[in-house]
Amino acid sequence: MAGRKVSDASKQLGARMKKILSDLNITQVVAAEQLGLSHQVILNNYLLGKREIPIDFIQNFMAKFHVSTNVLWGEEEFSKKDDTEEQAEIAQIMKNLDTWLAKNKLTMSPEDKAAIFVNLLRNHCNEAAAVAGILSYVRQTRPEIFIKNGR
Repeated sequence: MAGRKVSDASKQLGARMKKILSDLNITQVVAAEQLGLSHQVILNNYLLGKREIPIDFIQNFMAKFHVSTNVLWGEEEFSKKDDTEEQAEIAQIMKNLDTWLAKNKLTMSPEDKAAIFVNLLRNHCNEAAAVAGILSYVRQTRPEIFIKNGR
């Protein structure tokens, strides 16, 4: 789309994603396939800062290539050895989120749960108390995203 300016943040994010793929020895063709993109050109446009990067693509990239938010936002250098630690943190956040929802006999749509999860991950809230506090606040401010189970 001619005339649309790509944000500096998106350009920087694309450059970091490109470096991560290079560090992992993954070609753009392979990465595009793993990320479910129909054309490698789309990925290339994101990585070169020619197109804004959508949030769902960012989430998919992080999940597929096991990249932490700190690395993606440039706060830490990428290291392949951090995978197990990051996986453990993600598992703990999900466990605490699911525990809180079950305890309160609530569920959420997959979209809302993913949005809350990304926010928790971004803020490194993997302790049960932090997760419960954030979810209690969200429950008060956005009760419509919760679905009451049972009674």
